[in-house]
Amino acid sequence: MSLESDEDYETMSSDNEERHDSDISEEKLFVDEALAKDKLPSFDGDFAPYFQNLTTAALFCWIYKHNISTNAYEDLVDIIMRPEFNRDHIDSKMAYQLSISDIIWNVLNNPSLLKEMYFGAGVDSKTKSESWHVRTWAESPLFGQEQLMISGEIYQCGDFVYYYDNERKLGRLRAILLNEENQQYRLRIQKVLDYSDLPGNFKGELRQNRSLSGEVWLQDEPF
Repeated sequence: MSLESDEDYETMSSDNEERHDSDISEEKLFVDEALAKDKLPSFDGDFAPYFQNLTTAALFCWIYKHNISTNAYEDLVDIIMRPEFNRDHIDSKMAYQLSISDIIWNVLNNPSLLKEMYFGAGVDSKTKSESWHVRTWAESPLFGQEQLMISGEIYQCGDFVYYYDNERKLGRLRAILLNEENQQYRLRIQKVLDYSDLPGNFKGELRQNRSLSGEVWLQDEPF
């Protein structure tokens, strides 16, 4: 049996009172009941009962129709409230739009811009500072070089080709690159793996049986 001193009892009583006061304050913060009618805002006029006038109604509809953020709305209010703001200076006819195709046409037909553009093969560079230095450009049929002639034969990206890496191997041509240092073409080949080339954790009876019918696998990693 343990005995509590008067001092300990007073401390515990004080803690219980503080906890009880805290619970009461939290209950005051969260009210689980409908708002009384007399506390609802009510207006008279053409936009009653929810809006006081056309301005508040129009702004409310504009904000929710176009998903205007609070920061954007505050910026608009700041502009309107400035003494220099003059509604007569607003000209809706100044706003116009161009389609994406029109923008591209105008850019491509601007000689000063066209000469600064690059539309060639992906560039194999040690320093990746341009869009055509990355793998996506080289492998894209929209940007990279799609085909290359070697010894009278045309090789296209996506073709399966034989290459030599100490021995004759089968691979898939993924990209045609231009070496930045010597301006020579380089081919990026994705390896094709036989069953014997698979890592141990990928080997199994099912894959082995499928390999007997000629099934092979593409190596899905940087190459």
